[in-house]
Amino acid sequence: MKSSKLIIRIGSIFFLAFVLFLIFTPFYLKKSLIYWYPDLDDYKIFANDEVLTDTPEPWQLAENYNQQKLPPKAIAYLEAHKTTSSQDNSLFDNSK
Repeated sequence: MKSSKLIIRIGSIFFLAFVLFLIFTPFYLKKSLIYWYPDLDDYKIFANDEVLTDTPEPWQLAENYNQQKLPPKAIAYLEAHKTTSSQDNSLFDNSK
């Protein structure tokens, strides 16, 4: 009899904690727990805000912008893991 009351109490505590989690957790956190793994296509899932400006200013580029070459080992790693960086081979083409 004692064990069944203990199980009911523990179950009630977990249920109450779950309900409180659903009530007080922000929507974006609940959604991130559902989709779990971050991806570049998450903009389709989450809300998007556009930042507008009247006078846009171009970003300044560093002197060595796009001058670094990736070592073959890094390129092989990116291609083996099908990263976004390796999907467009022109990113590695420094012959331009």
